[in-house]
Amino acid sequence: MPADDERPKLRLKNGSEVDAQIAYVRWRMLGAEQTTRPHLVEALLAFARGNPDSISTEVAAETKERHSFWFTRDGALEPIVRDVLLSAYRETPDGVVIVNPFDLRTQQEADTLSEIQRQDDLLIRRGFRDKGEQPPGQSR
Repeated sequence: MPADDERPKLRLKNGSEVDAQIAYVRWRMLGAEQTTRPHLVEALLAFARGNPDSISTEVAAETKERHSFWFTRDGALEPIVRDVLLSAYRETPDGVVIVNPFDLRTQQEADTLSEIQRQDDLLIRRGFRDKGEQPPGQSR
């Protein structure tokens, strides 16, 4: 894996420029969390917006426990998680969705994201294969 300063950067919809690989993985994790534990995504959003007092202390504690690696030592949400969430969170008439947070303006940026997705998919498939399992949605 390239050094942090050599990894590709992409712009998010909120205007921040981030490590594209880390942002991609955070986006995918947030999407999975929205599917399984939407109340925690709402809590993460409260932290991202700087309004953690708007959620119950129980939900705040559950969020910090479950996602401790997304919080700094002082209890703030990591900047990249905040930026990805603020760029990806959308309220629709059908409910909340986590959309692509990247602001892709050129073909090169789209290609960069496609390559990151390809690498991530390979790692996931390799992890399942190493465990003797199949990724969800695939048959033997």
